[in-house]
Amino acid sequence: MHKTVVFRTVVPLRADYFTDNTEYGFYFDVIDSSLVGEPEERASAAKHKIKVGITYELLTNWRLDNASEDDLVRILFHYARRYVEQKIKDGTLTDYEELLLSTGEHREGDCPLDISRIPDPVGFTADIAVDYALEKLVKLIPESPALAQPMKEQPGTLPMAQIFLCYAEEDEEKVGDLYQRLSNAGFKPWMARKDLIGGERWESRISQAIRRSDLFLACLSANSIDKRGWIQREIKDALDIWQEKLGSDIYLIPVRLEDCEVPESLREFHWVSLFEEDGWTRLVKAIQVGMKRRAETPVESITSSRTPPLATRRSAARIGDTIPEVGLAKKDLSMTLIGWAESDIAVGGPYIDNELYTFTTRPRMKFIILEFEFHNNWVREQETPYFDKGEVRTDKGYFYQVWSPPGGIHSEEYAPRPSTQEEVENLGGSGAFEDLLPERSVRGHVVFEIPEDEEPEEVELSQVPVAIKLD
Repeated sequence: MHKTVVFRTVVPLRADYFTDNTEYGFYFDVIDSSLVGEPEERASAAKHKIKVGITYELLTNWRLDNASEDDLVRILFHYARRYVEQKIKDGTLTDYEELLLSTGEHREGDCPLDISRIPDPVGFTADIAVDYALEKLVKLIPESPALAQPMKEQPGTLPMAQIFLCYAEEDEEKVGDLYQRLSNAGFKPWMARKDLIGGERWESRISQAIRRSDLFLACLSANSIDKRGWIQREIKDALDIWQEKLGSDIYLIPVRLEDCEVPESLREFHWVSLFEEDGWTRLVKAIQVGMKRRAETPVESITSSRTPPLATRRSAARIGDTIPEVGLAKKDLSMTLIGWAESDIAVGGPYIDNELYTFTTRPRMKFIILEFEFHNNWVREQETPYFDKGEVRTDKGYFYQVWSPPGGIHSEEYAPRPSTQEEVENLGGSGAFEDLLPERSVRGHVVFEIPEDEEPEEVELSQVPVAIKLD
């Protein structure tokens, strides 16, 4: 049996706030080769996406710091194509794949590829011979015993979980080793020592990182269990977020770096002893199972138990509707859907000196801008969420992630310039990270970039419990 792979679109993904990775999304169809050119071809095509990233460290080692976007796309496409073809041959290809190129897998020196010989990904077609039975297709994450096997530390083999590392300063070296091991395994760890940037407001940046993470690892030792100060604040924030999770969710994992007591506040969580022989395997299993449960949870189930019963509760909201609770660990913070529009410009930021910038979309692409309003219905001040994760589905069945310029105000392909007052009033502001007083509101926008010949149909955002129909 033969399968034909057709790569349709490549899209630059938003800048990664947890790492310095450069990431692109490749959208492709897999078709039974016998149907190519037949009337049934389009209807039978299985649509897929692969996100491919390269770490800044490997980019530097390969001396690609100043490479053009076209060269970077071709390099990532080369590895995406090889990865996809092998997955098809093995019968393990899923709808969504992730691959990260890092120094853990590739040696230092010049880029080993002749970029001039790599084809343009858009429209690339390959015919692949496969010999597996159809019933071999596909599970998102393998069950045991494979799940329980020691993990191979290579990119692309595990879900790209974003993991916050909480630790005492005295354990920085041990936690740094854990950070590197998680990173080599394809996860996205966040560690204050490595990921805070000079000039950032460290307190708010750490709080943001906790809220944006899929999992929280409380790294414990004799240095940390009785330590006062910021580490206790981090654990308290994580416990608050855990209160809003489902009972079956895995979010907060105590990780013992050495033989030590577990603080009383964390004793109800089963801990992992990293210093034991099977500690690393057990930690990986906990992360995998946690991510699998998140993937299997219906969107409607993510809503906090505090959400009151609604006549309007349904699997999707529409323009004009009010979603009663959004964000992680937010209480009675509602979101009203105001409208959406197509545009050839979008406003991003704030950047330098708290200034907003206007960006022009790339050729043959357009921006989709969803406008909404947050309203604080609670008795206390609370911060509005940032929608950095989400996708829009188009009429052609493709998905495109939340957009932001990959290089910020240095993204030359989007021709950035300071925004005018009119642009700010009509298109500006994400509405995120606003300290909203009780009964106050703020407007915000989320932006997607899609091909100009496609129409948006539905939006899903990671901190919104229902899909949003763009009727």
